[in-house]
Amino acid sequence: MKKIIKGKRLTLFLNNSSKTYAIALIMLLLTTMPHAVRIANAEPIESLIARMTPSTSDLASMGICTNMRPLEKFTPQQLDQFLEGIATRWNATAYVQEISCYDDDYDIAIWFYVVDDPHGFWKDYLKTFKSDYKNETIEGAKFLVSDEVTIKTVQGQRVKQYSRDLGFFMDKMLIFTAITSIAFVNDDQIASMRTKVNRLALYVYRRATGLEEFTAMFTITPQQPTTTDQIVFRAKTSNKIAEYLWYLDGKYLSNVGNKPVWTWSNPTPGKHTVKLVIRDSKGNENKYTRSFIVNALKVSVSTQKAVYKPGEEAKLKIKVTYAGQPVQGARINITIYKPDCSTLKLPEKGGAYCCTDNQGSMTIPVQIPSDAKTGEKWTIKVTATYQPKDFEKPVSAKTQLDLDIGEHPLLETQEQVLQGGKLELKSLKIKVTVIKASGGKTTKEILETSDEGTISLLQIIRNDEGEIADGIYVVKLDHLPQGDQAWKEKWGTYNKYPMWSNKMPPSIKIQVTSDDTKKLKHAITILATNTLWIKDPAKGLIEVDAKNPYQVPEDQNIVIVLRSLETWEQLVRSEVKSFLVAAGVTPSTAQKIASTSIIYGVDCGMCGDKPCPGQYMPSRNAIGMNMPADKAYSQRGISIEYDFLGNLLHEFGHRVKEELLYDPGASLGGAHKSEYDPCPNLDTAFDEAFADLFPILVQSYSQALPSYAGLRYDRASKVYGRHSSGKTGDYIEARIAGLWVSLYGLPYYGKTTKSVNAFRDIVKTSLFFKATYGRPARTIVEWLTAKAFLDPTTIDKIQDIVKPEKYDIPVLYALDMSQAQGILRTQSGNGLSAFVIAYYMSAKLAPPSRLSYSEAKEVPLKQAGVSTFPLKVGDEIHATVGFGLNDGAVYIKKTSEQGSQNMLKIDISAWHESHIKLLDSHTLYISPNLKAHIKKIGAGIPGQKIKTDTATITAINSELIIDTSNNETTVIVLEGQVTVEAQNQQVTVASGQQTLIKPGTAPTKPQQVNTSNIQKWWTPYQPQEQAQKPQQSQAPQNNPQDIIQQIIKTIQSIVQQFLHTITEIIQQITRH
Repeated sequence: MKKIIKGKRLTLFLNNSSKTYAIALIMLLLTTMPHAVRIANAEPIESLIARMTPSTSDLASMGICTNMRPLEKFTPQQLDQFLEGIATRWNATAYVQEISCYDDDYDIAIWFYVVDDPHGFWKDYLKTFKSDYKNETIEGAKFLVSDEVTIKTVQGQRVKQYSRDLGFFMDKMLIFTAITSIAFVNDDQIASMRTKVNRLALYVYRRATGLEEFTAMFTITPQQPTTTDQIVFRAKTSNKIAEYLWYLDGKYLSNVGNKPVWTWSNPTPGKHTVKLVIRDSKGNENKYTRSFIVNALKVSVSTQKAVYKPGEEAKLKIKVTYAGQPVQGARINITIYKPDCSTLKLPEKGGAYCCTDNQGSMTIPVQIPSDAKTGEKWTIKVTATYQPKDFEKPVSAKTQLDLDIGEHPLLETQEQVLQGGKLELKSLKIKVTVIKASGGKTTKEILETSDEGTISLLQIIRNDEGEIADGIYVVKLDHLPQGDQAWKEKWGTYNKYPMWSNKMPPSIKIQVTSDDTKKLKHAITILATNTLWIKDPAKGLIEVDAKNPYQVPEDQNIVIVLRSLETWEQLVRSEVKSFLVAAGVTPSTAQKIASTSIIYGVDCGMCGDKPCPGQYMPSRNAIGMNMPADKAYSQRGISIEYDFLGNLLHEFGHRVKEELLYDPGASLGGAHKSEYDPCPNLDTAFDEAFADLFPILVQSYSQALPSYAGLRYDRASKVYGRHSSGKTGDYIEARIAGLWVSLYGLPYYGKTTKSVNAFRDIVKTSLFFKATYGRPARTIVEWLTAKAFLDPTTIDKIQDIVKPEKYDIPVLYALDMSQAQGILRTQSGNGLSAFVIAYYMSAKLAPPSRLSYSEAKEVPLKQAGVSTFPLKVGDEIHATVGFGLNDGAVYIKKTSEQGSQNMLKIDISAWHESHIKLLDSHTLYISPNLKAHIKKIGAGIPGQKIKTDTATITAINSELIIDTSNNETTVIVLEGQVTVEAQNQQVTVASGQQTLIKPGTAPTKPQQVNTSNIQKWWTPYQPQEQAQKPQQSQAPQNNPQDIIQQIIKTIQSIVQQFLHTITEIIQQITRH
């Protein structure tokens, strides 16, 4: 609530006490009238207050506020009364900063007051409230201090309560702090509170006096360590600090060195003191010292259930450890308090039991009296006493546990784990914080589940009188386990479970309303869940929000389910592997991909001012993600707002492509504005589109992962038509990804098995391209050309979605192209389809085709380009004088065999212009002056014939060479056998044989030939493509040695081609 009072803007709140706990409150009061008092630099009061107010991160660095919670505001009437009382009594204007948080045992708030006479105010305040202040110096700052311990009765029990107030003057302004503790306070709590109040007062003092920028300060985690903990000491950092010097128990820690953070593993028990000395570049020093106790003895108590019926036996499980090891022989003392403060009589005298076994355990049965009342809450206090060999006196440790009586619903906490590839649920024993907003009050309480992970729901929804109260209840899972420094380096966080921030841990919001039709006379509704699920018996795990509240059925427990960071990552890996295996990838390869290392909380630094969501790093075989894992896997992190899962799977997409479609020569990398804008080159656009598609495929297939929540690539305003830059769609990753989604009919959201088939086909098409071209497809035009050849039934669909008014992919031949590539005919043919890799070739297609609808037309094919078309009778593919080199390759398959790899490969080479031609659906013609290398792939094309001017070759079950030079036909079989017919005579030519057919003569008797001496001219040389850049983010190699090696390789290639050409010339002369 914000109100304007006397020209001052106030933000006010109210803390309400309960009968169980006294309110914990720190108040900072700054006093002076704005018109009468100014500090040395004439800083406005509002600015000074803002500068002195600690942020939540400042408080956390001091180890003060470990949690935050919402607070109830003043009503307008309360506000007016409050300010009127302040102004009347002390002539003060109040500034109230809404920084309220809590540790395990008290609340903190910060109040500032501006008054006319600070000294008079101070004197009047002491008369009104306290009169026992004394002077105390804390690290050089002088304070007025008051400590008070009182005994109060809370719910019939006598409890001790502690409070400490601190105040100091600055010029004519007064700054005042105060704290009141909770009840049930012990000596350790008193010491902890006193330390924390002093820290806060010092913080405000230093800020007020301008000393805070060079101040030594550090936190200790955990705050109450045992010998089994790793204790982390974390200094508050500043760019003014040049050196950190750490001392433990007076000894300088040379092994730590100049570091702001260090960890003490296996600490020794007892009281210890750590001192931090900081120095700046000028040699100025500041120091900070903290003492703490490492306790070696630890006792815990648990029960199997959270609720017991009257007359039932509860078994208390006691566990005692010393220095992390089980303690045998520890004595246990138990006191059980009923709600009326009386105690339950136990079998052992005085509740003393002896002794723990060699596992440090003891089980104590407790009989719940049959007259116990349903709804009661009992408190079990346990003290363990043990005599270590190296101590003169016994040591002790205490703990307590609440026990509920009766039959009523439970709140169950469970954790989802991945076992044997399946998600299973197991009980999770944790502490939770319950925030209650009921009856005009807001309170908090920390509860612990039983061994089975249960808490009585009545503990949450009843008030101090034990009655169920209408209101809103928030259960926060804010005491979840944390990791060490090694954990943080991998996950980018100390948290082991997802949460967007420490202020937003996993939680549920429950509403309780009166309803006489229910057994409890109240209805229970879950209004929202955050980063956890509710288990519904019929629907499984569900999330709840304000639009879809969940009515809890009667007699049903509220089961909340968490998933740890480790389980999240294991699940992603498992689903990636399962998807790949389902798509035909071998399990070993799929496992290799899924095992790629993931590092969280890192930025590749390649995205300009904005952090990159993620990056696949091939040199490290690792994926680096910008988000820390706790944020990443939180409900907000995986939502459409951040789409972490999509970003992570995108990087896995790069990893998949590298493994399955490795292409070190691809030109990848470079910056572009967004997925909807052009990439630096065609290779990068294709590569990024593959990665963009991968999360859509995996998340639509997986039943365990959430549905895809990322970008859509079908919005016309984003992906249709010519881009404003003038670039076509093959430069734009969103258009390529959108084309694939459209081509395969995939949904963006929801689940489908189509994604497996789509991925399999995309990879299969790319591998076919690799088998024919020597490397995988690098551009969408290359890929679509191969797809149209393998499955000509998709040509109509491709023709529609690649149009300039849609995805604008230039894969269809257009009349304004000087050289042809891509799809040259969209109409049907005569049963065969051709895929052409051209070096020195042209195509002359019978009408209709995209070359001409009405007449046969010849166009040059793009050098090193690929093209495809359904073959029609009369189609010709010309070799355009390649000087005896490989002019190109033609792959032919049956159009009806969709996706089939059964085909014939025909490499052609010519000294004079010549061609191959489709005479009919079963016959290919090879013209004179042409050499053809023909190889069956798969099952080939049964019944296919090859005709020359002098012979017909059938039963092609082999690899052979046909040479039609000098109006003759020479057939050499390299593998298998063929049938050669001429002049009504046939011969069978087997492997390693040849036959010659001259005009008007029958084939000669097959003769043996040494095939090892035959020049393999059909071996393709590398096409003339763009100079390639190294893959991904590797730096280009521009040093002189690399350049010289490239020049040498180029010269060697030219010499080899020259020698090959000379050899061919000699052979031609010899024949003539």
